[in-house]
Amino acid sequence: MKGNMKIKRQSNTPEPSFLEGDDRCIRRIFFCLSAVYILLLIPVLLIGRYDVPSADDFSMGLGTRLTYEATGSVLAVPGKVLSETVRYYRTWIGYFTSCLFTTVSPATFGEKWYVLTPVIILLALHLGVAAFLYALMEKALGMNRWVRRCMTVLMLLLMIQLMPEGSLRVEAFYWWSGAGNYTLTFAVGLLYLAFLLLAAYAGREKIRTLFFILACVFGFFAGGGNYLSSLSWAIVTVLLGAALLLVRFGKRGDISLRFLLPMAFLLAGFAASCLAPGNRIRGGEAEGFGAVKAVLLSLYYTLSYPLNQWMNWAVLLVLATLAVIFWMGFQTDRNAGGAFSRLTFAFPFQAAVLGYGIVSAVVTPALFAQGNMDAGRIQSTFWLHAVLVLALLEWYLVGGLYKARQEHKETCDGGKGTDCRREVLLIRGLALFLVVFSLLTVKADPDFYTASSAVSALLDGSAVQYGKESKERLLLLQDPEAEDVVLPRYTVHPQLLYFADVSEDPEDWANQKMSDYYGKRSIRGAGQ
Repeated sequence: MKGNMKIKRQSNTPEPSFLEGDDRCIRRIFFCLSAVYILLLIPVLLIGRYDVPSADDFSMGLGTRLTYEATGSVLAVPGKVLSETVRYYRTWIGYFTSCLFTTVSPATFGEKWYVLTPVIILLALHLGVAAFLYALMEKALGMNRWVRRCMTVLMLLLMIQLMPEGSLRVEAFYWWSGAGNYTLTFAVGLLYLAFLLLAAYAGREKIRTLFFILACVFGFFAGGGNYLSSLSWAIVTVLLGAALLLVRFGKRGDISLRFLLPMAFLLAGFAASCLAPGNRIRGGEAEGFGAVKAVLLSLYYTLSYPLNQWMNWAVLLVLATLAVIFWMGFQTDRNAGGAFSRLTFAFPFQAAVLGYGIVSAVVTPALFAQGNMDAGRIQSTFWLHAVLVLALLEWYLVGGLYKARQEHKETCDGGKGTDCRREVLLIRGLALFLVVFSLLTVKADPDFYTASSAVSALLDGSAVQYGKESKERLLLLQDPEAEDVVLPRYTVHPQLLYFADVSEDPEDWANQKMSDYYGKRSIRGAGQ
């Protein structure tokens, strides 16, 4: 009897599935990646405690700063932000969303709050990337949640830690007028796309309705952001709208046309931005290229910058790791059905051309308006879009390879599947190369990673010294008896923090705006 019961218990116990094993493997990989990512993020945030306002922070934020100082009330700030945005819209800048962000900064409420700049910007970037990938890859395309989480971590690693050296990192994360204008509006666009997808794929009807409303709101503000991001979101929106109409009227699916409304809100915001009276006034000072030349140069710069100058060994190793994780994800039970089963991955060339065109469009407005893309904030936005599109394109190409493999082999190992040992070994090998090469590189080039640049500035004392000198200068600026202020020069320039200093000419526009900001008759920098 006991023997029979034992046999029966064994017969009812399901055999372990390789899919469950792969899921556990990917889960462990995610936790390892997250631990490394968090450790690298700590110094990036820590060095922000020495961050100080600079240049356009004093001009764009002047009105709200004076209002707050005069009233001492936070409640008075939103109204001033709106009035300043309207003023800029009429006289100088059409992209109203960027104005909403940059006319008020943490320093509005006191210089000590400016240290929150990288915290706010990086939090917004994290929310945008995570929400977008959750909505697209997991909810819409059925990607395994642990694969999607690994994808999120690795994309953020590329965007933040491997953003090219120089002013890109400063203006993308540590300078409010650059980061609020570009990185923050990039995140708003990602949230718009996320809410649009969740309005279609979220669970309950009430939740979908909420996401639909959010998609309309965020769509309008994404369209009103800086033209680099808003043009790319407008292109994606037009393509999505065209696809929706083709599916709907081609009778290949029952898709509601109500999703055209959030898209219309984005295009309305983009149109309102482009048609701003301020653009015509500012355009009189522009020295940009013609439309055709700007487009052709954009196509060239996509080769020259993201694919040539910025594609180093670390980026390639991270992308290779991501490709292995994608391959593991395609073997899991969730990707084996649902939306994945309906995708053919049969258009790799068309997908590559489309992605290349979207990335190229990012810098077209800068070339059209001013004839160059030299500013760090422009190049950083270029980098963020390139990483986003490159990761999605890689997923599509790996999916095509996996589909091709399935066509030649209906089942893997007689239908029992495979474990994840080979993939895990490959990831361990890639990680080993990444660690060894990183140790060799940061010794010679401490600024190679954003985190290593922060650690270097913290360890050698330059960040602390920079903060000390900033406080000494602030005491001079806040001295009520001083009307003509001469600021001593910084003796150190941490790469992540230093942006632009005042000149020796008190008539310089930056000096004048700083004078207005602190209520001085004049401000100039001391001679060398």
